[in-house]
Amino acid sequence: MDAGKLTTPIGIYRNEATQSDTGYTPDNWVEVAKRRAQVISQKGGKALNNGSVWYPTARVIKVRKPLDIDESCRIKVDGVMYEIINIDRLAKDSITINCEQVHEC
Repeated sequence: MDAGKLTTPIGIYRNEATQSDTGYTPDNWVEVAKRRAQVISQKGGKALNNGSVWYPTARVIKVRKPLDIDESCRIKVDGVMYEIINIDRLAKDSITINCEQVHEC
């Protein structure tokens, strides 16, 4: 992997939710690592979901190994949070991550 292509700073987040006294478990995303990555592609399109139109976006991100990450983590790129869909660890020196933008209300 060419280090010159790692131009985009990203943050890796894990959910460290703790249960409250009432039994509610809110999401608490905590940054556990910062890396520089190569954003390979960004796709967008229009979709119909439950009768409302929304615009999903997906990104393919490439980072250097080793990286302690799994599908339960999230990635923040340019202030936007992404949910990890798939992680490809087959390359010798890099990890390819497919992710989709999180649409929170």
